Amino acid sequence: MESTRNEKAGTQAEVEFLTVEDVGKILRVSYMTVIRRFAKERGVVDVGEGRKRLLRIPRYALDRFIAEHSPRPGSPEPSRRRLRRSLRISRHLLGLE
Repeated sequence: MESTRNEKAGTQAEVEFLTVEDVGKILRVSYMTVIRRFAKERGVVDVGEGRKRLLRIPRYALDRFIAEHSPRPGSPEPSRRRLRRSLRISRHLLGLE
């Protein structure tokens, strides 16, 4: 994990950047799935091309992705597989795994 500091108008904001491997472990998906999903997201830093492609994904982009793909109130009952996956992701984010 990497972090950078941005200074604007006298304020400081910390932005935590995750590697493709970090995001893949959290979401339990492959390297290429992370690249395909996050390559065009706003805020993602893209370095390199093709198989040598490197991305740095801001934590807020990952948080937004998880929120967008979580079940919403009133939605159909999720499958058992989806429930297990959501539980694993939540445990990982809370540091329980």
